[in-house]
Amino acid sequence: HERAVEVLQGGLLVDPLQHELYRWLARAYLEGRQLDAAREASLRSIELEPEAPNHYGTMAEIELGINDFDGRNWEQHAHTLAHKSQAT
Repeated sequence: HERAVEVLQGGLLVDPLQHELYRWLARAYLEGRQLDAAREASLRSIELEPEAPNHYGTMAEIELGINDFDGRNWEQHAHTLAHKSQAT
């Protein structure tokens, strides 16, 4: 996971507004059990692209990983956005 974090951080130096890089960075941190860093990266991905359901799914995984029941709220929001995008 350390190499993934390095590569993703390098990508963010090139394009600091790339929301998908933040989501993948969050997942890399989650894999390494760096939950605070994972949460921070995930929140940044949501801030940059609030309509992307995958970002909320990642946040739900992080929150559930630290036994935070807020994870269920993030998961529900991801499902709502996914259904909304399918309807359009």
